[in-house]
Amino acid sequence: MFNFYKKILLLLAVYLFAIASFQVNSEELKQRIVLLGDAGYSSLSPLEPSLQLAADIAKEQPNKTKVLFLGDNIYTRGFPVLKKGQEQYNKKQLKQISYLTAQLQVAKLSGSQLYILPGNHDWIVKQVDDQAEYIDNYAKEHTLKASLVPYNQRKEPLPELLHLSGVSLLFIDSTWWLQKKGVNLVKVHNKIASLLAEFKLDHPNNLLLVTSHHPIKTIGPHGNLGKVDACIKDKKCKHRKRGDIANPITQKAIKALTLQLASMDKVIYAAGHDHSLQVFEFDNAGKKQIALVSGAANHNKITPVGKASDNIFALSEIGFMVLDIYQNNSELKVYTSEKGQIVFKKTLFSN
Repeated sequence: MFNFYKKILLLLAVYLFAIASFQVNSEELKQRIVLLGDAGYSSLSPLEPSLQLAADIAKEQPNKTKVLFLGDNIYTRGFPVLKKGQEQYNKKQLKQISYLTAQLQVAKLSGSQLYILPGNHDWIVKQVDDQAEYIDNYAKEHTLKASLVPYNQRKEPLPELLHLSGVSLLFIDSTWWLQKKGVNLVKVHNKIASLLAEFKLDHPNNLLLVTSHHPIKTIGPHGNLGKVDACIKDKKCKHRKRGDIANPITQKAIKALTLQLASMDKVIYAAGHDHSLQVFEFDNAGKKQIALVSGAANHNKITPVGKASDNIFALSEIGFMVLDIYQNNSELKVYTSEKGQIVFKKTLFSN
């Protein structure tokens, strides 16, 4: 009799395990978004560990994976420019270009699509045309998928919207958006308004992922380590430069953007700029929204983090984030590159 009950319990355990396994894997992945920022010092040979890990993850389902590089793709002064009379790049310039080439290896190794956003360091040369041209030529030569976004040659880099299965990606060139005196604020927000109208009409059930180089929230140095309010009040605060959260133009841009997105049900903001890994969960006019900082893709650029009441995770280590989109929810995972481990996981926007 004892053996009979033992067999029954064993069969029940196997059955429950099978059900649990089915529930975990029952939802098919609709889209995977890999978020890496500030990779502008990445080594090509051997390949930067964060890029190798990103390529390995993207390779699992390349047709459903999009890799987003969140700006500052070449330190310290963007894509090198040939000087007058200079016919070819010198050794130092070729080294700088190799930082961008290293990032392109993620597409080459995985077969996934790369979207590369410009950052403030990329704009130091006053244009990003050379970088866009290099990315385009490299992609054609090596038969891979990569492009600079948002980008329109010889035209203003207004925001662009890309619709995928389960998620729509809003690309913002935040360095151009936050130009001195706020000359581009109205143009950018008018464009966003028209794109959001399209989004609400055609893809109302999609998650909206807003991407740029500069974050709307950070507890890194660009956010005065979480003491933003004090920095806003103190005009001598060193963290009030263009792109810093406390900068007056940045404040105007963030308030206008969050107001535009206040009625949205599923919104995530993703950026880099601060060289750490941060996750925020906050209320925007009654809607729970998420803000991410994933700017730690390079070993030379790790910076400290402070504290904030709406911050739910922060780490000063090399790594990046992965957002998996399913039918009924999305899952955020934060990876560290040195050990290849998930150090934070959270289910977002469950139905």
